[in-house]
Formats: sequence, C-alpha cells, structure tokens
Amino acid sequence: MNITEKNPILSVILVNWNTRDLLLQSVFEIKRETEKISVEIIVVDNASTDDSVKAVKALYRDVIVIENRENKGFAYANNQGYKRSNGQYICYMNTDVELSAGCFEKMYNFMEENRKIAMAGPKVYNSDGTVQKTCWRFETPKRMFAQVIYLHYLMPSIVTFKTDSVKTVDFMAGCFWFTRRGALEDVGLLDEQFFFYGEDKDWCFRCHKKGWNIVINPDITIIHYGGSSSSAAPTRYFIQQERALLQFIAKHYSNIGQLQFYLLRIMYYVIRIASQIILGVPLGKLKKLQKQIACLYWLVTLRPIHEHIILTRPEKKMDYIGSSV
Repeated sequence: MNITEKNPILSVILVNWNTRDLLLQSVFEIKRETEKISVEIIVVDNASTDDSVKAVKALYRDVIVIENRENKGFAYANNQGYKRSNGQYICYMNTDVELSAGCFEKMYNFMEENRKIAMAGPKVYNSDGTVQKTCWRFETPKRMFAQVIYLHYLMPSIVTFKTDSVKTVDFMAGCFWFTRRGALEDVGLLDEQFFFYGEDKDWCFRCHKKGWNIVINPDITIIHYGGSSSSAAPTRYFIQQERALLQFIAKHYSNIGQLQFYLLRIMYYVIRIASQIILGVPLGKLKKLQKQIACLYWLVTLRPIHEHIILTRPEKKMDYIGSSV
C-alpha cells in the first residue's frame, strides 16, 4: 500500500551537533525506509563546526534545515523541528541510529491500530547485538535506594522493563520516538528547561498524567550506537545527566522527596567510589571513576542548590504515576 497524502504522514526530526557523517547516513536511511510513506525530513543543527549543514544541503536539497547560531539544547532544537513540521506523526530520531527494514511503515500501522498511544518505540540493540536498556520506571525513593545498594543487579525489574513483548512502560529513552501529533498538542512540547537529558522522561511523565500510553513494540528494531555527541565531553555530560535527574525530581516531587533523592544520590556515588578504591580500580575503569568523583563533588558542594535546581519551588504533593506507584 502506498501511504501518501498532500501533507506528509511523517515528519522525521534529526537534531545534530557535530555528527556530520552520522547525519548524512541517517538521512540516507530515512529516505530508503520511507518509499511507501510520505515524509519530510527536518534537520536542526545546533551550531555545529564540522560542516554538517553544508554537507546535508549539498547532498539532500529537499531536506529542511534549521541552522542555530548557538546550542540551546536538545529539547529546544526538537521543538523547533516540531514547529516547522506538518506530519501526522513526528519521529524524533538520533543521528546515531541504524534503521531496520520497514520500521517506519510498521510503526505507522501500529500507531494507527492503537489510538491511545502517545508514543511508541522499537526494541533497541547495541552495536554488539546486545539489548540496550531503553524502557525505565519512574524514580521513587525506594527504587533509588535499591540502586544505591546494588539490588537492581539482582532484580532488574525494580528499575527497568523487559522488552520481550508489546507493553506500556513508564518512560522510554529518546533515541527513536514515534509520536502522535495529537498527543503532542494535548500534552505540550518538550520542556526546554532540560538542556540535554531528562526531557524524554519528563514528557512521558506528563503523557501518563494526561491518560496517554507510552508503549514498546519489540517487533520493530533499531541499532543505537550511543554517545556520538556527548563523547566529546564525557565528564561534563556525566554531570549533565545528574543535573537532569534532579531537575526532573524538582519539577514533579515534593521538597521532602527532593531532599531524599539528593541524599540518596550522594550515597550512590560514595558507595561506588569507595568500593572501587577498596577492591582496586582496573586501568580501563579509571575514567569512569573520575566521572563519578566529579559528579560526587558537584553534589556535595551544593551546586544543585546554588544553581537553583532543587529545593527552590513551592511545596507540592508527591505524584507517582502508573507502575511507579
């Protein structure tokens, strides 16, 4: 069946920051996998310095390119792409994703058959063929404590969902989101207060509050190589992940909950750093230890409070959602 209309069925948004070769490969794969679906491809470039914009314009003149003079963050750029889009469905896709045959058409059909789904995602594999964890549960103090004491290694379901069947999950990492425009209009766009990381969890949280479902469909697969942009500054991005987590906690949980999470995160790093020092740090793990020390320093020097990330908003009721209750 040839699924075409005057306005495109699908808008694929690619946010790029210095990943020129991956970007060009992504556009090539999108075009290959949308022969039966009308599509528009929107590239939002966050002030890249590797001639990404020049390259994509030269090779793909039909691709819509938005050039930002500064990097205002992942959520901001995706929202720019959405505001320029016309598709019935919006696919937010990372440039370091490799598509499987028929993934867009399969996802379109799946969404058409399930009208209460706000966003569906595929089963994600790492480059070595192992399954990548992309379906997570919202944090609670009990779940966080379980992570602090390594209990989640014995019971992974405390923090993640298995991706062995079609199911509703709390939230899904945002490397490939197939979203319904109606849900975006109802729930709102990504929160631009999240510069990088966290915007995916926050949007899923808001979807659940509005009665929409977030669903994993393992019959559709992709490969996600991961870290293509953040690898340029690993320690800084490691701290950014921590900042995004606390931003999410501050936005949705009470002041008491925020304090609990803050102290639990400090415990998390203290235990991991101490255990590595006592047991001995393999040479290949030194960089990871350095990141953990940097993150612990950021926490214990009260930077989350000085940066007005936590304990700065009026008191509110703690609100756990769905399977996180």
